[in-house]
Amino acid sequence: MIGNRNYQSAPAALSAEIDARAVADALADGGYDVTLGIDLNRQQMRRLLQRFSRKAATADKLVIFYSGHALRSGGVSYLAPIDQRNNSLVGVMMDGAPLDLLLELAGSSRGQAVVFIDAAQLNGYTPNSLAEPGLAAIDPG
Repeated sequence: MIGNRNYQSAPAALSAEIDARAVADALADGGYDVTLGIDLNRQQMRRLLQRFSRKAATADKLVIFYSGHALRSGGVSYLAPIDQRNNSLVGVMMDGAPLDLLLELAGSSRGQAVVFIDAAQLNGYTPNSLAEPGLAAIDPG
């Protein structure tokens, strides 16, 4: 569960933290082992995803939830940490977490997996030649 609300270079994603906490609480009440991160910068997001991937390798049921801004570039979606930069191709492609990574984790799960992406905050990052706000087309595989 990731809820990124307080962005440094984009408007706040107002409901992201509330939504992530609500889903985390509901899953914890249902007996899930929950990994939750709120307002993560790129280093924190990477650490949380590494920790999650170790847990996911042995999970029978997997739920992935992200709420916050997303960027798309070259047909790839990136989930934005709170310090996401949108002013260079390196910033776009190396700061965000590729959505494909989460889809790969879900697809390689030995049990059931579901991915929820709440990245509809299109009013945030200004589109430029490098990236646009929102998600690219998703092939669920």
